[in-house]
Amino acid sequence: MIKISIVIPVYNINPLYLSKCIDSLISQTLKEIQIILVNDGSSDSSGAVCDKYSKIDKRIEVIHQKNQGVSVARNNGILNSKGEYIMFVDADDWIEFNACEIVYSYVKKTFSDILIFGFKFSVNEKNIYNKMKFSNFKKSEITKLERSVISQREILKNTCVGSPWGKVFKKSFLVENNLFFDSRLIKSQDRIFMMNALCRSRNVSHLDFIGYIYNLNNDSICKKFNPKIINYLELVSDEMYEHIKKSHFKSKNFLDSYYVGVISFIYEYMKLFFYNSGNKMNIEERTEFLKKLLKKEVYINSIKYADLFNVTGKRKKLMLLILRFNKYELLEKIFK
Repeated sequence: MIKISIVIPVYNINPLYLSKCIDSLISQTLKEIQIILVNDGSSDSSGAVCDKYSKIDKRIEVIHQKNQGVSVARNNGILNSKGEYIMFVDADDWIEFNACEIVYSYVKKTFSDILIFGFKFSVNEKNIYNKMKFSNFKKSEITKLERSVISQREILKNTCVGSPWGKVFKKSFLVENNLFFDSRLIKSQDRIFMMNALCRSRNVSHLDFIGYIYNLNNDSICKKFNPKIINYLELVSDEMYEHIKKSHFKSKNFLDSYYVGVISFIYEYMKLFFYNSGNKMNIEERTEFLKKLLKKEVYINSIKYADLFNVTGKRKKLMLLILRFNKYELLEKIFK
């Protein structure tokens, strides 16, 4: 019986990172696993690397699809999974050699829909002491986790609740609740997935174990100029607001979390568009564009009502204060 299916979306990944990722999976102490590599139409050698490994280990299944994005790739992985549980790993990250065995042993004890475990950055060479402290969340605590996904404010140490990695999901829970990734979304689709999953879950647990290694590398596109970032994140913002309306009847606590989350989206606009070196507009044009954008009701309310205490990061807090007091001329200084 396959205990865990591990889904890895692959698209134009540095072969060194991809190999390290796959090596960490085939060397797991838990042997009853399925490794699903979904090659999302890579134009480099990634597909060939996947095929090479599939000949080495029979537990590896390779799916080649035309380029449709990470959401479709993960969804295809879910649909082709045969395990009792599902784990997601990004193709340039890796997991500890005993991660599957440890998280499986704990998730089986409590019949959890979702088990959350810890991660560390690849640059952190220190061995972190694993307390192996295990806890089950009450429904009110699961609701807090759901709100933290919306606000983008982490409340569990060494975790990223808004991402599907660093988790184990019961497959039947995902399928029965029609929990798949939204292929319409280009950015932050992970948060929408986790928001919906936590909303529908009845049993969520946490294990204080660092089993996932997040690779910090120079190939990341997270700082590149993105002229479409506003459109991308407004789709996510709309999805979150509709969720709050339908599932939580515009609860004040959820709206408060939503306003804080929108401030994080505005911060992304600043970094990836308005004050990015790739933007060729002059400062006057940028300022006028920004002022016009922030006249939308969602931004007016978020700037007005977001709790400064719950906004994470000094620069983000400073940005919010600048916007509240309409001191746009100061923005360029903090985003240089």
